[in-house]
Amino acid sequence: MYLDSNGTIDVRVVINTWTGNCGENDDCENLNITLFKGVVQVARQEFPAVDTNGNDESIIWEIPVDANMTRWNKSGEEPRIQFEYSMPGYSGLDCLIPGFSCEGHFGMYYENNEDGNDARVIFPVVNKSDAEIEDGSGAGSDSSDSGLPGFGLLLALSALAMASIAIDRKQALGETETKETD
Repeated sequence: MYLDSNGTIDVRVVINTWTGNCGENDDCENLNITLFKGVVQVARQEFPAVDTNGNDESIIWEIPVDANMTRWNKSGEEPRIQFEYSMPGYSGLDCLIPGFSCEGHFGMYYENNEDGNDARVIFPVVNKSDAEIEDGSGAGSDSSDSGLPGFGLLLALSALAMASIAIDRKQALGETETKETD
């Protein structure tokens, strides 16, 4: 997948959290969203002011495409989004009422919800020929590059090794033929 180097990745999700406040002894973490290219982190954003009262909240994150994000390989650089959030459960007076749950919760919508908020990730995808012009690699891309980083170099080294074996074999066959004719 090739992205427009002047584009923006648009991440829109709707979350719903119901938690208490973070105390001194609590291990808390604000909402953090991370975009990965395979296993490599390419962007991370903290959202410290999310609603913790159980209301739906739309999160909009616009990520400018940089040089590390213009080309994505399907065999090991699939896009992946990670959400991290850690807050304690609710601890109000309501917790003293039998049957009232004070456990915190975190929810996220993967599709349209009742309020019409949408959840999506949009990548500014361009044609390969447009991407090559923009990233300066030119229209004449090396045909031995199969899209895997370093694979073109591996093919070149393999070709040299095979040529070396072929030359050695040809020389060995030539010597054998010479010995048989004597």
